[in-house]
Amino acid sequence: IGLGQPIMIGETIASNMLSGLFLMGERPFVVGDVLAVDNVVGEVISIDLLSARLRTLENVMVRIPNETMLKSSVVNRTHYEIRRFDLRIGVQYAASLDEVERVLLAVADKNTQCLEEPHPLVYFRSFDDSQITVQFSVWLRTEGFLEQTSDVVREVKAAFDAAGLVIPFPQRTLTLEEPVEVKVVS
Repeated sequence: IGLGQPIMIGETIASNMLSGLFLMGERPFVVGDVLAVDNVVGEVISIDLLSARLRTLENVMVRIPNETMLKSSVVNRTHYEIRRFDLRIGVQYAASLDEVERVLLAVADKNTQCLEEPHPLVYFRSFDDSQITVQFSVWLRTEGFLEQTSDVVREVKAAFDAAGLVIPFPQRTLTLEEPVEVKVVS
């Protein structure tokens, strides 16, 4: 170990401690919050002067130095009591967009987990290769968010099936310049 290395370690410790004091004062997250930091998503299990520890969804502990927390974009997924869930769905070009909107809003109305305020929204986003893309946005409680989103997806699929609305899959049209002879072999 050279003489320069202990100084760098000391600078890193000092930087993490100062960052830790700043984070503890600002309190952008607390133990129990679910954060996304860089490529890590997990529940905060501890915060100290040098680092924060997160338990990932795979039950792996990740230690993130406070300096990294301060310099990174930290997304706190549980800071607020409610969250918006945006579901993008493709519908056939032949579908009535008024019917699509009616069916989606009925799903939100029937699902007790979807909040009335803020109102659910239906946006017709784009004309794509094989579909019109629709965004269905509902507000849900943060607690149990993943289970609630799964329920909404299931209910949309069932409502589309009941209404005869088709969620298309990609289709391609092949145009040939010259006729092709086709033989059927039995």
